Order: sequence, then C-alpha cells, then structure tokens
Amino acid sequence: MGSSWLDRRVQISVLVALSLLSTATGQTDSKQRGQNSNVPPVPVSNKAAVEARKAKLKDLVDSAEWVPGKPIDPNKQKVRKIDVTADGFIRFLSLANSSRFNVQAQKPEQAADAFVNTWRSLLIGDSAAANLRYLRTVKRGPRSYVRYQQIFADMAVYGAEVIVKVNGNTDVARVISGASTRTGVFESGGASLNPGISGGESQKKAVEWVSKHYRRNDLTPARLSLMIFDPLVVGWKGPPQLVWSVEVTRRDKGPFDEYVFVNAQNGQIVFNYSRVFQALDRHVRDANDNAQVYYWGQPELGGDV
Repeated sequence: MGSSWLDRRVQISVLVALSLLSTATGQTDSKQRGQNSNVPPVPVSNKAAVEARKAKLKDLVDSAEWVPGKPIDPNKQKVRKIDVTADGFIRFLSLANSSRFNVQAQKPEQAADAFVNTWRSLLIGDSAAANLRYLRTVKRGPRSYVRYQQIFADMAVYGAEVIVKVNGNTDVARVISGASTRTGVFESGGASLNPGISGGESQKKAVEWVSKHYRRNDLTPARLSLMIFDPLVVGWKGPPQLVWSVEVTRRDKGPFDEYVFVNAQNGQIVFNYSRVFQALDRHVRDANDNAQVYYWGQPELGGDV
C-alpha cells in the first residue's frame, strides 16, 4: 500500500511523527496535556525499541482502509491526524469519516480490545508488567467510547487512560491516549515497587498534612491503596514513583473528601486533590451542541470526541 492516499497535510503529519521517532530527542510532544515538560533524552539502549515503534506506527497507518459504501474522503486521506511522543508512543490518532481500522469482532468492546492488544507497544510499551484494564463503555448512537485504565505490576497508574472510539461494532476510528510511557523506570532499577513506609505511616502523614493545610482537627484516614504516580500524566514535572493513595475525610462524614499521594519510599506529599463535587456545576456541550449540566466526578458525557 503506497502513500498516494495521503494528502499533503497528512503526509506532513505522518512524516513529522516518524521524524520525531528517528531523532529520538526525548522531548515530549508540545501538545501532550498542553504542557511543556522536560524529559531526559531517550537512552541509547532504548533506541532499538524506538525504531521498532517507528516501524509499527507505519504498519498501523498502512492498515487503515476505506469503509465500504461510504463516499471516499475528498482529499483521499484515510488518516486525518497523528500525534506521537518523541519516543514513539501514540497520543492521538484520528481517521477520516470514510475510513477505519477494520477489526473482526461482534461487539465494540471486542473491537477495542483487539486493537489495543495488537498495537499495545504504541500505547504502553511491551513490558509484561504493563496492561490496559477495561473500565467502561459509553454509547452515543452508533458510536461507542471504550475506556481503559493503565495498569503496571497490578497497580493502577493514576490518571493514565486510553479511549478507543468504535463506529458500529467493528470500525475503530479514533484513539486518545493519556498513558504513562515511563513505567520502565521500575524495571530498570530507577525506582522501586517495594514501599519503604507502611500504609499506616502514610495515613498518619496524610492526615497531618491535610489538617495543617486546611486548619482542621476533625479529620481521619479512610481508603488506602498503592499506585503508580507519573507527574507527566497530570502535566507536572518529576519522576514516576510508587505512592500510597490516602483518602482523608471528616470523622462526622461531613462534606470533606481529600485524596493525598504520599511517596511510598520517603513519606513526602507529592499530590493531592478534592473529591467534593457538589460545589462544581458546569454546562457542557458535546460535538452536536447539546448542553447538559455536568457535575464533576459523574461519568463522562460520551459525546463525539
């Protein structure tokens, strides 16, 4: 399959993507989470993996096909846009309305599963410890949005998700990835998956920190779990790390619900966020200009993305 199906604009998009992989400078795509983050250059030992992803990306692009019975795109382009990181991981991939990645499946979830399993190296790498766990499907007419949570060593990677848009039951049309691409640091010895402090110690530190931050003395720890936190996923700087996620609430169960991430090695507070949603009321419009009230924390709208 030649490149004649690509119009000039998409040719440039694909060539830039492949050029980034060839240079492997290690600087993240400037559109990633809307942030400019400093990432160390890709180590020489990883250049073979970058080249492998470069070849895999070309295979993926070449596998797009026209949807039978639909008018061919006027620009004769199957792939509308591709954004990748410098080391070859997909951040965004969109096809024209008249093209698809055809996957043999009976249900949208099966199509999405087949797609992410086939192209997982372009999303989360090849590590046996890395996985994408199905979360849920949101349907909008004939379109389905299948969402996955990134998992590493059986632990969730905070905020790291992949969404696959499926038209009908088999036609994969779009992929959005917010996955961490730096979990390899736990396999190379750059970070440990064995906590240096106990969960009880982390709860104590979290309650002390939140009490001081909000000037309260009526707080108590609740849910506790180990997870991976990669600051780049939320637009921050810093290395991936193992954290204790500690929920802090009021003893009287009043409207207070704070999550605090405590570094599982040194006990430092590295991230926090509130889960009190009632105060935030937004009117959100989908791609069809349909408006509805959206409370932060409720399931996503599922409109066209």
